[in-house]
Amino acid sequence: MAKTLSKLFFGCAVFYFSCAAFGQGAFGQGFPCQHTWQFFRSDKARMEISTPESSRGATIIEELEDGQEKIKHIDPPPDFSSGGLPYTYCINDTIFLFLNDRTNHIIQLYSASAFSSIKVWELVGTYEYERGDFIPNTTSLVVPCKEDKYLFVLEKLVNPEPEKRQAVKFVEATLKDKEFTLGEFIQIDYEGQGIVLDGKHHNMPNTDFTNGLNDGWSWNIPILMDGYVVLVSKKSGHFWILNTETNKIRQAKLYNGLTADQIRRGDYAAIIANVCPAPDGSIVIAARPKRFAVKDVPGLPTKPLDMNFQEYLPTIGMNMQEYLDARSEKFKANIYSHPEIEWWKLDLKEGEFSPMATPEAAPTEFDPAKWSKFQFRVHPDGSVSMVGGW
Repeated sequence: MAKTLSKLFFGCAVFYFSCAAFGQGAFGQGFPCQHTWQFFRSDKARMEISTPESSRGATIIEELEDGQEKIKHIDPPPDFSSGGLPYTYCINDTIFLFLNDRTNHIIQLYSASAFSSIKVWELVGTYEYERGDFIPNTTSLVVPCKEDKYLFVLEKLVNPEPEKRQAVKFVEATLKDKEFTLGEFIQIDYEGQGIVLDGKHHNMPNTDFTNGLNDGWSWNIPILMDGYVVLVSKKSGHFWILNTETNKIRQAKLYNGLTADQIRRGDYAAIIANVCPAPDGSIVIAARPKRFAVKDVPGLPTKPLDMNFQEYLPTIGMNMQEYLDARSEKFKANIYSHPEIEWWKLDLKEGEFSPMATPEAAPTEFDPAKWSKFQFRVHPDGSVSMVGGW
């Protein structure tokens, strides 16, 4: 039976990306087709989980505390829907296989034990919807909370009820007889973050959320950790920490002093280079120093919110390509002028940051040419290794 939110919605829907090999998907059409996420089991084993495009199952690399690695593959379940791009992730020692088939209008969620040597998918639940149902169409993950409670994670911020000025990234859901039913919207605090509510139910273009361990394109995927779903804005240094026990969101800010105008500027160099989950349940952060990151460096004029690019470009005497080139040069100049790296840890329970010594294998300065590829792993013993040519 199809469940629809049409009346509700319209009357009032660690992680590295292998972009070089598989390319990026359009934001409105779901996540990129290949990803590798990092998780830690309760025994501190590090797990890298990816979903090969060819097999639609899961490939798992387990790194134990002694440094040994094991590689496993799980084929997709026999009744797996044929359309869409599947994603696998691990929470509370359970591996989940998620699919949103937008062609056949069905969401499927399967699970398997992260410890079992022979892994078999079991159906958790499904959600059937109609073509015009915006919330399920834009759902990109389903995350378990407690008992029969789940979260539908949306692939972008939405403003489902413009008159209420909402910024919604999550929707509550309950599971009964292996079918999901959607509930309340969960808002995030967007004031002063450079996020624009323009009155359209699905258009908030000035966000740059990232899941970590990826480049700047993949802003729409959260960090998934036991008990928490975390949104990170690399540009502003803001973290939105959702507790899956209470569905309450706490906001943590690495540095104070950054203005919303700076956040919105395309040429402003982001505060955070990247983040990665650690085995102790914290998040490791590589960032630019505060004394440089919050400095109001000269840049291109900010486009007024009520002006489109066709109107804006003549005011600064540039065409689109000239603007993109100038923005890129300003961005790199920011990094070249102050390339130092600082390392931090974020305690998710307390929402507090603490400084870290520079990891032994990590660089002390950023290379602007490789900024978007700055990636690192945290291992079971807490050590850090660099990825992607760093």
